[in-house]
Amino acid sequence: MCWGRKTTEPCCQLAGGILEESIFWGTGGKRYKVEETDCIAVGAKACVFRIEKVPLE
Repeated sequence: MCWGRKTTEPCCQLAGGILEESIFWGTGGKRYKVEETDCIAVGAKACVFRIEKVPLE
């Protein structure tokens, strides 16, 4: 999603949204906070997402 791009902050909102909705579907409707912590566009080796262990209320 961000190959070839250069930014100052993570920019993979589409991938994060797909991940968040997949978790919602897979857990039967529970929402979890998904946050991109590293991104190729800012110089990281890979895009990394953090998923909270406890669902949102």
